Amino acid sequence: MDDRIHLQIVTPSAIIVDEMAGYVRLPLEGGSIGVLHGHAPLIGALTAGVVKYTCGGKDCYAAVDGGVVKVGADEIALLVRSASCAATLDAAREMVRQMRKTKESCV
Repeated sequence: MDDRIHLQIVTPSAIIVDEMAGYVRLPLEGGSIGVLHGHAPLIGALTAGVVKYTCGGKDCYAAVDGGVVKVGADEIALLVRSASCAATLDAAREMVRQMRKTKESCV
């Protein structure tokens, strides 16, 4: 049995992530949650933050700038304003800081 979950992170212009992940941590408006294969269905509001996921035994990161998430038993779809993959957690956090800074300067 495959205990991975299909993760997609999609922006209006591109599919940023399309991977089979063992674990996914999501930055929701009320706090972060961890998702494994077989998770109960859920729809939630994403805040700007870091999505952490495991692929092939290694940790991967993506910075997202808010949006919505739909979680099913074997898939997670994030529809976000913008997103970027990062090599490290620190790099992803810096990308989120830049996204927030850009958003604040537009207000």
